[in-house]
Amino acid sequence: MMWFANMKTGTKLISSFSVLAVIVAVVGLFGLMNLSKINESLDDMYMNQLMAVQSLEQIDGAIQEARHELRKIYMVTEKERAGVRDGALKLLDDADKGLQRFRQTELSAASADELPVLEKALAEYRTIYLKAAQEGLDNNLERMLEMIDGGEIGTVRTRMLDSLDRLRQINNNEAQHARNDGVELYTDSRNLTIGVIIGAVFLSGLLGLIISRAISNPLKKVMVIVGDVAGGDLRRTSDIQSKDEIGQLAQAVDSMVLSLRGIVAAILANAQNVAASAQQISASSEEIAGGSANQAEAAQSISELFKELSAAIHSVAANTEQTSELAEESIRLAMEGRDVIQSSMTSMEAVSTQMAKLEDDSHKIGEILDVIEDIADQTNLLALNAAIEAARAGDQGRGFAVVADEVRKLAERSREATKQITGIIRVMQDNTRQSVATVQESGNFSKQSGNSFHHISKMVNDAGAKISEIAAASEEQAAQSANVLHAVENISAATEEGAAASQEMAATAQSLSLLADELQKAVIWFKMPAA
Repeated sequence: MMWFANMKTGTKLISSFSVLAVIVAVVGLFGLMNLSKINESLDDMYMNQLMAVQSLEQIDGAIQEARHELRKIYMVTEKERAGVRDGALKLLDDADKGLQRFRQTELSAASADELPVLEKALAEYRTIYLKAAQEGLDNNLERMLEMIDGGEIGTVRTRMLDSLDRLRQINNNEAQHARNDGVELYTDSRNLTIGVIIGAVFLSGLLGLIISRAISNPLKKVMVIVGDVAGGDLRRTSDIQSKDEIGQLAQAVDSMVLSLRGIVAAILANAQNVAASAQQISASSEEIAGGSANQAEAAQSISELFKELSAAIHSVAANTEQTSELAEESIRLAMEGRDVIQSSMTSMEAVSTQMAKLEDDSHKIGEILDVIEDIADQTNLLALNAAIEAARAGDQGRGFAVVADEVRKLAERSREATKQITGIIRVMQDNTRQSVATVQESGNFSKQSGNSFHHISKMVNDAGAKISEIAAASEEQAAQSANVLHAVENISAATEEGAAASQEMAATAQSLSLLADELQKAVIWFKMPAA
């Protein structure tokens, strides 16, 4: 039956109605054939039995009336007798016509055997009848009456009537047989027609049932599948493989269910990936926030150290100025040099102490800058990881990618500022070492001045020159300290921006995680088949 299921619905209906039309045509043709047979039976009964009996009755009636007509010769005048005879002869002619009509019917074997007897009796009757009529015309009335009542006419008439009775009986029997055949034909035709009608009704009902099931059963399956899909159940498909319109509809619904399965599975997987990415981004944001906090603390420490360094530099500048004044005083008071040189040596020791402290502070600043550079590198790495996770999140992580890029830029700025500060610190360390060396050299010169007073004037001049160098170095260190302090302030601002961006990223990651949870809850409403 697969070939029938693959037929188009219109073709099914047209084929079914065509079969019904053929059944109706067969029933109609069969009924017409039976009616034709019955009509032929009736025609045969009429033409061969009824017409034959009518012909025999015509012969019998004509003979009886001719006999009465012949008796009228006895009762009329001589002039009228010829007319009566002629009328009687016409009646005999009617009997001959009836016999001729009887011959034209389809005679049975019994009728054909009896017909010559009737023909012979009728011919003899005509001959004797003409003789009796002639006797009447010849005025031999007694002889005529004798021939009519008991003579030759009566004998022939009796044989003729007996033959007519036999023929009537034969035709009656044949008519009865024809009637029985007609009744039997009617009964057979009726029963066969009823059987054909019952078969046609059964076949029509069976065909209707097949078509109804071929259309309704797939539609019921499709309706069930559509109802399941409307209820979120994607576990079943119709699996209908017919090629008709209903089969195409069922296959389209199955394709829709399979597509929905793929979409729901993809959404669920993406929601899980987004949730995982959001968690990773949130963790990265927390790490970035922690790094930013550490960087802020380090920047604060650097700021405090640079404040101390600035104070030390100013102190060095002040001491250098005092030393310069003492040097000038030493030049004027060279003769009183020992006391002045002692004061100068004291000042040099103070300068040396400050320079040593300044060198120690610069080393500490270098260590802190190393920490800041490590924090900047870690921040840059975390920002890169956040950008990667945001890219995995797709369109939902586009905002995180922007924030992560800004954090990376801030980390780059922090690292560049740190490099600048490191360079400045190294220059300051070099200058500080030079200042320390200069101060030590000045101290040596002062000691030598105490041992070789006659060289005081020259040594004081050299000390003045060195002090000028120290003053210039102190001024340069003050300018560099201002630059470093400005860079530290930039680092602090960048750190604050990075912390704000990290907080914004964490908040956005939290929102994305909530959206992913809601998406998972919405997708879980669908019922998927077991893997």
